[in-house]
Amino acid sequence: MRVAVIGSGPAATATALALTNRGLRPTVIDVGTRLDSDRAALAAELAQRPRSQWTDEELHRISENPTIRASGIPRKLLFGSDFIYALDHPAAPTDAANAKISASFAYGGFGAAWGGAMLPAANCDIADWPVRRADLEPAYRAILRELPLAGANDDLASEFPLYKENPGLLDLPAEAAALLRDVTAANFDEGSRILAGRARIAVRPADDPGGYGCRFCGMCLSGCVYGAIAAPSEILDRLIAAALVEYKSGAVVKTVRQEGESVRVTFRTPGAGLREELVFDRVFIAAGPLGTTRVVLESRSWIGEGFELKDSQKFALPFFRRRRIPLSWPNTNTLAALFIELQLAGLSQHWIHIQVSAVNDYVLGRAGLLEPGRHWRRTAANILLERLMIGWCSLHSDHSSRLLLTLLEDKRGGEHILRVDHRLRPEAGHAMREVSRALRRIGLRFGALFPVSMLQPSLPGAGLHTGGAFPMRAKPRERADTDALGRFAGQDRIHIVDASIFPSVPATTIVLPLMANAYRIAATAPL
Repeated sequence: MRVAVIGSGPAATATALALTNRGLRPTVIDVGTRLDSDRAALAAELAQRPRSQWTDEELHRISENPTIRASGIPRKLLFGSDFIYALDHPAAPTDAANAKISASFAYGGFGAAWGGAMLPAANCDIADWPVRRADLEPAYRAILRELPLAGANDDLASEFPLYKENPGLLDLPAEAAALLRDVTAANFDEGSRILAGRARIAVRPADDPGGYGCRFCGMCLSGCVYGAIAAPSEILDRLIAAALVEYKSGAVVKTVRQEGESVRVTFRTPGAGLREELVFDRVFIAAGPLGTTRVVLESRSWIGEGFELKDSQKFALPFFRRRRIPLSWPNTNTLAALFIELQLAGLSQHWIHIQVSAVNDYVLGRAGLLEPGRHWRRTAANILLERLMIGWCSLHSDHSSRLLLTLLEDKRGGEHILRVDHRLRPEAGHAMREVSRALRRIGLRFGALFPVSMLQPSLPGAGLHTGGAFPMRAKPRERADTDALGRFAGQDRIHIVDASIFPSVPATTIVLPLMANAYRIAATAPL
């Protein structure tokens, strides 16, 4: 059977894994942009030495990020490169001037530079999905057999099972360890529910037998030269190396159309003026919420019509601890240290997800405390820095603003333009303030002050946790609805498997449910 997977991000990787587990050899069609050779070579060179032996010039090159000093929430780069963000592309032009979201044409998608956070979705957060957590559990386990997970069987497990035996354990920054002890010991009796535990992140522990364990060098947010942060695409790497997958790079897919019992995929390659075609028996589309939406709108000639993307909107809320603890940075892991899950009775039953980090290079960089000759400022600021922690808060899509995607007739280079606009909703701002005020009240119980005035909201899409243009339904009714296998009516051989089919977007981390749902579809689709 000829089967294709479009894309190489987390959903595409999980799809390819499920198909190979069924004895198939899928063709993965991907743009596959890679990190430039100079930065890749520098990262490889630095991996041979401890951080203490890196020069200031090398450190600057590997960590440069102009968005840190700009206003708003910084963008995560990989070794100083923004190649993962396809802000525009000649074969897929986009007008996103009014939005803070982009597609990715990178090999591995946004998973190439993610923060590694992995939680399953709670049933209360996917109540409008045609599947429940029990339907996803076999896929959760299959994915976590392939990726490392650092975490613990702590209070989080009561609502968010580990699905992995013997997860790794990372040393917590002293600030985070103290906070976790205080939150765990606190008494909460306000009708709200709070769970706290170690962050679940795809990081290899220090004692990793392959030698890729965390070195606690403090540079996680710029990418790990030592390979401790596991990218989902590592699974795809192994499948390609074993010749279990055929990988075709440099292809921008334009349309996917079913013709009887075959599916015709058209695409463009760099330098090729004409479109090329391949024919398959079944196709799984995993090009990401923007890329997949473009392909679907082009394939179905839905030109000039708006399609809404839901978003799990984010906001940052710094807070200060009563106790002063010397900074762990730079001798620490700077990804999320703790997860705090909060249900506010006055808001909804959806979980609010809070990733807690200690002070890191992003915080110090924004404050101008990493510049040469500024050590005196750092010393003076320590009275605050040694109490400061950062909460990265996420809302369920029911409480968030949205995005509107429209494929326009106006063409650029012969291609339709995908326009992206915000759909701001007043309830999003209300929810952010409600959560912040609740944290201010609750925080006093565990010795933390949350200044609501320091709330920093992000625009919808900025956190890259979006989806839902073609929502799965148990009984599809609208023409943009898909069934539980990501198929439109009358197109039983084309499956959408990425977040484009999420009926709603949980506040908790998106990658693990995304991969699990894609795996479920590919593992159960009729062949």
